[in-house]
Amino acid sequence: MYQTSRSIYRDLAPRIDASGGAERTLAARQRLLEARESTVQRLVTDRRYFARPAKTLFTEVREYFVLAEQVRVYMVIERHIELIQEFLDSLPADVGRGDTGDRCGCARPGGGAHRSRLM
Repeated sequence: MYQTSRSIYRDLAPRIDASGGAERTLAARQRLLEARESTVQRLVTDRRYFARPAKTLFTEVREYFVLAEQVRVYMVIERHIELIQEFLDSLPADVGRGDTGDRCGCARPGGGAHRSRLM
């Protein structure tokens, strides 16, 4: 899965619009890396509630590409996200995918719903 995630960056980084100068290009590459990592992380840990990961990632990074490249960018993202989803689907059921739902059995984050002792 790591290789597939990195290949998103390798395929898209050369297509970033360089007309804004070197500083903007470097910032765009960094943002592409961060968006890719957060999307894949959320796909692994919160898959049930992440309906359109390809669209989410594309929305985060589309501003860094010229309009003529955006269809290609979306197609690259969509294909790689599909590969990651296929990999996650191929994992055995007993392997933790991070999609555990309610981890502590409590309604809110923080400690469990325990009462203190009266005596």
